[in-house]
Amino acid sequence: LHPKVLVLNYGTNDIAENSGKYDEELTFGNIQTLIELARVHKIKIILASCLPAKGFGWRKNITDAMDKIRHLNARVKAFAEANKIPYVDYFSSMLSEDGKELNPDYCTDGVHPNEKGYAVMEKYR
Repeated sequence: LHPKVLVLNYGTNDIAENSGKYDEELTFGNIQTLIELARVHKIKIILASCLPAKGFGWRKNITDAMDKIRHLNARVKAFAEANKIPYVDYFSSMLSEDGKELNPDYCTDGVHPNEKGYAVMEKYR
């Protein structure tokens, strides 16, 4: 396909444990690997933050999702800055007023953006 740009939105499926126990080191390592592969192929990289999510309806035992998301976002943002990789902070724009979840106006399930949510994200284009 020979893409020119890779926009990497990371973390939600890992934190939701959709394919196994969450391990931040593994997730961060996978992000770094994707960046390295993109660089080898001369593909511009843009990192886009993990969106807020208070929890996951299909994984109710995960009660610390926001802590994990905030920590991973801070780590990836610092990595992006240190490596001069553009970083798009969707998290802050999509956060609820109380800072505890994805703004309910921007989603229907607390995780996936709806049309209004994508409109907010579109502003960063």
